[in-house]
Amino acid sequence: MNLLQQTATILPEVILTAGLVVILIIDLILKKQNKDTILAILAVATYGISFFVLLGQGSIGNLYVFQGQIHIDGLAVFARALLLIIGVIAVILSLKNPELKGFLPGEFHLLLMASIIGGMFMSMASNMVMVYLSIEFVSILSYLLTAAKIKNAKAYEGAIKYVLFGAVSSGILLFGLSYLYGIAGSLDLAEVGKGLRNINSVPEMTLIWGAFAFVIGGLAYKISVAPFHSWCPDVYEGAATPVTTFFSVGPKVAGFAIIIRIFEEVLNVKATQSLFTQENIFFMMGVLSTITMTIGNFAALRQTNVKRLLAYSSIAHAGYILAGFSAYSALSNQAILFYLFAYVLMNSGAFLVAIAVGTRDDQTDAMDIENFSGLAYKGSRGAFLASIMTVFLVSLTGIPPFVGFIGKYYIFNALIVKEVYWVAIIAAVNTVVSLFYYARILKAMFFAKESDIQDIEGKNLYSPTYIMALGLILVALTLTFGIFPELITLP
Repeated sequence: MNLLQQTATILPEVILTAGLVVILIIDLILKKQNKDTILAILAVATYGISFFVLLGQGSIGNLYVFQGQIHIDGLAVFARALLLIIGVIAVILSLKNPELKGFLPGEFHLLLMASIIGGMFMSMASNMVMVYLSIEFVSILSYLLTAAKIKNAKAYEGAIKYVLFGAVSSGILLFGLSYLYGIAGSLDLAEVGKGLRNINSVPEMTLIWGAFAFVIGGLAYKISVAPFHSWCPDVYEGAATPVTTFFSVGPKVAGFAIIIRIFEEVLNVKATQSLFTQENIFFMMGVLSTITMTIGNFAALRQTNVKRLLAYSSIAHAGYILAGFSAYSALSNQAILFYLFAYVLMNSGAFLVAIAVGTRDDQTDAMDIENFSGLAYKGSRGAFLASIMTVFLVSLTGIPPFVGFIGKYYIFNALIVKEVYWVAIIAAVNTVVSLFYYARILKAMFFAKESDIQDIEGKNLYSPTYIMALGLILVALTLTFGIFPELITLP
């Protein structure tokens, strides 16, 4: 393939880059009036065009381009499509949001769209250099998005913690990748897998296990897996809530895509069962999974701030997804991808309601659970928000007939088929625990004492029509794919 043909395989990313440049130019030309609305429309249009071009790549098959740096396959198409959907959701949630007054309109779209582009390259990376560079690209942009909430101490604190933990995790990841390169003699993930299968000596086997431990540890930070999760609640609380919404889903999709890529190409579990490290790696993933979901769920029980509660919930859900890697197979691979899709819908929806209830014109937020008290009785918009929040929280718990139930069913099914019962039992217990902290929000919305209800008329609700419409769409998708999961085509 010549350079032009190879570039055509990453046309969605090229479109996003061109759209980003156009948005910056228009941002300089337009006057302030209605600028944010026009730029948001342009951003959504750019994501939409890129999405439909991407769908046309579904028939490309299995293709390596740019000297093996990039792997175009079903996984890459699926993850990139999810990231584009996340981009649209984040843009709609950010439109005229008072928390984003610290951003110039063009700046926010620049940072967000560039982060989406970086995440898309993460999902396609098949070379260790590309893996590292794409992760660092997204990380640096995330630091800027966190700190851009002007004159907010929590935002600055969260950004500093993000940078410090990010620097350490990058070093851990790079250390592990360097060991893999030294052992296998190649930077391409597929070649690393071939090289590792030829190793039989115990010292080298020990080094391989250690290298994978460092690589998984470095990646665990990016997807907020315990014990690398401590930055997550502070960053989620400090960042503007539309930014937090993106953080809760975007990096997870890209990060788990990289882990799947490593399992497919380095461990090569579909091609061989002879690689000695497989059982050790699977067990390590099971341990990380159970620790993560347990810490996330039990820490969430003590939270009074909804953003922090959803941050620990996000950690717990990373644990549920990781459970699929402890029983890795073609079946668990599809379970992981479906769970990611489900998580994007229901978690974005939960943050949408948090934005509607907790956003204030003075750039502060009112995200304590007590601010949700009596939401169901604050006029028609309050009743609507309480109803859709119920759907999202029930789905996050894993109760039918919503998409979250199907996601957990697929994960549990994969665990049971592979007889990894101990992870399935711990995950089931954690699912029950999660019901308690989600129920606290439900109790506040529907069963609060009249004396505890503030703003009974719902005047403080941030509920423009486009926010309500997005909420309705997310509810419809959460229900539709819970009843008809076969509508999703998984790679």
